[in-house]
Amino acid sequence: MFVTRTFFRGSEGSGIPQVIAVLHSPTTEAGSRLLTMRILLSKIAVSLVAILGSFTIGREGPTVQVGTALMFNMRRFFSRSNARIERQLVLVGAAAGLSAAFNIPLAGIVFAIEELTCSFEVRTSGVLC
Repeated sequence: MFVTRTFFRGSEGSGIPQVIAVLHSPTTEAGSRLLTMRILLSKIAVSLVAILGSFTIGREGPTVQVGTALMFNMRRFFSRSNARIERQLVLVGAAAGLSAAFNIPLAGIVFAIEELTCSFEVRTSGVLC
């Protein structure tokens, strides 16, 4: 905790709240603060050191933030990047990170739909009732 707060500012915490914060605010502004390449690299380094040191850390949070930060920074390669594409890249990165953590691809998709977009019930409740 001391190392992340002192040397790797922004990489503390699990990572899922940061992803949700990016999705519920203007994506470019929040993503530029919470999903930078520096945070991506520091999250990987801190997680690696924690795993090698036998610390108990949750694996899903860091992999979700790493996947999200990686995909958010890939927006530079899209010539027509806009807020909608950035939001979709954040969702895809979060789903890929969770899928990689547990090795179950469908759970990553369901996680992105239910938890991150908070729109699963809104879209399907009329159909199910």
